Amino acid sequence: MGVLKRIATMAGWTVLRTSQSVADLVWLVVMPIAFGVIISLILAGAGAVKPPRAVVVNEDGTETVERLIRALATTPFDVQLAGRDEAMKQIAGGHVETALVVPAGFAASIAAGAPRLEVLQAGGSAGGLLVTRAKAIAAALARGEALPETLVAIETPRPTGDASPFTRVRVVFGVYLLFGLTASIQRTAALHRERKAGLLQRVLSTGVPYGEVIAAFMASIFLIGLLQAAVVLAVTGLLGTPWLAAGPGAIALPVLGSLFAGSGLAVALSGFVRSEAQVQLLGSAPPLLAVLGGAVMPLELTPAGVQKLAVFNPFYWAMEALEGGFVYRGWESQAGPLAVLLLVGVVGMVVGVQALRRRAV
Repeated sequence: MGVLKRIATMAGWTVLRTSQSVADLVWLVVMPIAFGVIISLILAGAGAVKPPRAVVVNEDGTETVERLIRALATTPFDVQLAGRDEAMKQIAGGHVETALVVPAGFAASIAAGAPRLEVLQAGGSAGGLLVTRAKAIAAALARGEALPETLVAIETPRPTGDASPFTRVRVVFGVYLLFGLTASIQRTAALHRERKAGLLQRVLSTGVPYGEVIAAFMASIFLIGLLQAAVVLAVTGLLGTPWLAAGPGAIALPVLGSLFAGSGLAVALSGFVRSEAQVQLLGSAPPLLAVLGGAVMPLELTPAGVQKLAVFNPFYWAMEALEGGFVYRGWESQAGPLAVLLLVGVVGMVVGVQALRRRAV
């Protein structure tokens, strides 16, 4: 019990000193909350994404044209009917780049198997999705086939199918991960500062084993991260981020898993860096890892090579654990990613402890 008490005392003093440092508090609490709140407010005010406008000039006035327009609306397009002159004015004014003209005799051309459409477009415009979609619908009408419905339908096992709360949670959680890992890495500089100032040597001279000092150092990294998570999630939650939308486990497990993995990485790095300057240099790594791991933007928007390399990135597994809880609603979906985060933390701590033991005091 005496060993645990000494480790807890040393870790507690480290946490207390950190809480009294203005610079540490800025990085631990102020910055992640500020960025999280700003992004959360932006997302809250963004509302639903509006479909693109599709200006259509109906010069035929038949039921066939009505079927074309209904099919365009399921793309989805915000179909707006206009006269030819009005459509040209909108193009000239830069309001739209393309307008679709359904000329007189369109129904007859469909019946003849040779559909005819006209396109009004600004100089340099290629027509885009509106023209491609209209051609596909007209061809289906001419062949007597069923009209194509919505181009893309996104479905998940989530009962409600409402992704907007998860979108907000996902983005703010990515911000928290970025600052959380950065803070953990920056904590490794404390050991070097204490060694340089002679504080570590004085502690060891009192008879405290070096192993207990390292254990207290490891515990302090995790405790500081835990306090950071509690404050950041509480404040951003009060300001609108729906952390508990899928239950407490959906957010608690990814937070704890990412904390453990981040602490392990920080301990590993502390065993190999030789100076505080090197620690500061390593502090630039989390933003890059966040981008490559899908914490800043969905991996689906990145090149295929980046998506393949993401499996080696702890940010990726933290985001997967979050998605498992919020989208698939079950700890079973979180088990795999959490196991990877646990492995990262254990390996990091083992490697870091061995490296620190070999370091000369």
